[in-house]
Amino acid sequence: MDDLILGYLQNTLTPDDASRLEAWRRASAANEARFNDLAQLWRVAERPDPRMSGGGAPSLETLLHRTPHRARPATRQASWRWPAILGTATAVAAALLLIVQLRAESSRASNPTSSAEFVTDTAEMATARLDDGSVVRLAPSSRLRVSSGTQDRENWLDGHAFFAVAADKKRPFRVRTRAGSVEVLGTRFDLKVEGSELQVVVTEGRVALNAANERRLVVAGETGRVSAEGVITVSRTLDAPELLNWTRNFLVFQDTPLHQVARELEERYGVRVLVPDSALGERTVTAWFTQQSLDQVLQAVCRAVQAHCTQANGMASIEP
Repeated sequence: MDDLILGYLQNTLTPDDASRLEAWRRASAANEARFNDLAQLWRVAERPDPRMSGGGAPSLETLLHRTPHRARPATRQASWRWPAILGTATAVAAALLLIVQLRAESSRASNPTSSAEFVTDTAEMATARLDDGSVVRLAPSSRLRVSSGTQDRENWLDGHAFFAVAADKKRPFRVRTRAGSVEVLGTRFDLKVEGSELQVVVTEGRVALNAANERRLVVAGETGRVSAEGVITVSRTLDAPELLNWTRNFLVFQDTPLHQVARELEERYGVRVLVPDSALGERTVTAWFTQQSLDQVLQAVCRAVQAHCTQANGMASIEP
């Protein structure tokens, strides 16, 4: 099926193949997730690589040498930079396969603690799905080191990232920075650190913000800040769209109730989204999207909650 996906991305599918691909995507959420993963990698590949003076696409051999690679076995750590350009459909498939293989090798390690490092250059962003199911959108010029063990989930951030954390009450999820740390169980938040200052914008759930000897709770709709002097302040978020604009139409939901998903779709696409059934509104959605249309997002969401979606006159409705 990857060949059909790549054909779709290259706009070379026949009508029959396009119908086959569409039917396959609608068959399950896992199929749609596979399609979105490959489409995301393809979009990353479309950008010219600022590190290549010639401006052309690298050869497949060159690409694979620049593709994520595993560090020395003694460290049990995978570290990579995301390729900024891929020359052919074969290269895209090869790079995706290598990323999946790295994650599989990490999960099979005999050491109960596995780690990885993600790094972005000045002109690139990356989306990573961690071993625990959490999703991270990494801004340009950022670095995230992930360490997952049996007791906790430790992360170190330098730069800017948006987190959608999978809930696990037995293993707290922490993000440490030079300015302070954030601890959560399951939530979504934007975290930015510049020098000795920190800013966290919580869009769902709540986090504990720690700096120096101070600890403050930051809940959905609030922004927490740590000053250069280590002082924490918490205030209502009045400019969330502007603060999150850097994600460039990135949407991520982590066990998010459908009624909240509907509100966020309204904000993002400027279309009224109705969920008239209250029980349906409590069903949860776990998915992420990058630059998909409202119709594509609604189709995926409706499959996830086993509902029926309709659109008419600038309004969408999700019903049982």
